[in-house]
Amino acid sequence: MTPTRLPALEALARGFVNVRANRELIVVQLAAGLLLAASIVVPFLLLFARLGIPLQLVSAGDPDALAKAFAAIDLTRLAPMLGIGLLLMLVVGTLVFILYCWFQAGTLAVLLAGEAQAPLARSAPAAVFRTFSWAGFVGWASRHGMRIFWINNLFLIFLTLLLFALALPFLLGAWLSEGTFSAVGCAVGCGLALPLGFVAAVLLLAMMVAQICAVEEGATVWRATRRAFAITGNRLGGLLLLYLLLIVGSIAVTTFFGGLGLILNLALARLELLQNVLAAVLGLVEFITSVGLTLVMTAAIVALVRSEMRMESAAPRTGA
Repeated sequence: MTPTRLPALEALARGFVNVRANRELIVVQLAAGLLLAASIVVPFLLLFARLGIPLQLVSAGDPDALAKAFAAIDLTRLAPMLGIGLLLMLVVGTLVFILYCWFQAGTLAVLLAGEAQAPLARSAPAAVFRTFSWAGFVGWASRHGMRIFWINNLFLIFLTLLLFALALPFLLGAWLSEGTFSAVGCAVGCGLALPLGFVAAVLLLAMMVAQICAVEEGATVWRATRRAFAITGNRLGGLLLLYLLLIVGSIAVTTFFGGLGLILNLALARLELLQNVLAAVLGLVEFITSVGLTLVMTAAIVALVRSEMRMESAAPRTGA
């Protein structure tokens, strides 16, 4: 029997069941999210400490105080220390990002294994998706972690180049917006930014597909990237639908918890301690919900990509 193309909404349903069966991955992704944030924040904190800027001043977020602290820095005296600080910032950020990729590799491997062993029936129970074990997770993560790291770096280069290209329409629009060319500048800036934003979304989807190809097939970085662009082109509609649902879901989660936080602030205006405790609990629940939502979408994309791989492997091959 020739496998059929899996619809995006059915892939979403399978992704939800896959995550429910392997719910330990939510804890893993919580740790991965904290590591990703740490890979960005910790190097800057180390740099600020190297420059002699108190961390209390950074956490306070007072722009005037920060400006005065930066103005008081003697760069000629701190030049050698600044070089060491930048090097330390790069090393620590890279090591934390490698660990983040290690977690991502293990997560994708568990989701792929669950999707592979589950039957294609729509009413498949959650138990047939169950593949998680800590030993298996560590083994898969160690096997594929560095491959995920290099794929992420390659696509980050693509996205950085696109970011420069994305800045050009706004610079051109600002230049054309002077005097009588304001309407032309707005049209040029927005008109060029929209397609570049679409390309950025496609690149992000292709990066995830490349990670899946690397883990599923053990492909090299370049082969996984080529496969990713081919699969993304074939299933662009379904992938974009899942990406759009993720955006809508994230907005809904943020709006719900933001409104709930506002209600708590108004109701507990005189109970500052209780207000702070509930705000921290609410923030933690929002973070866990967002991580779970992202993980379900990742599992849905895994189901979609594996469906496309099954169709390609089942397709008849003509001889030369």
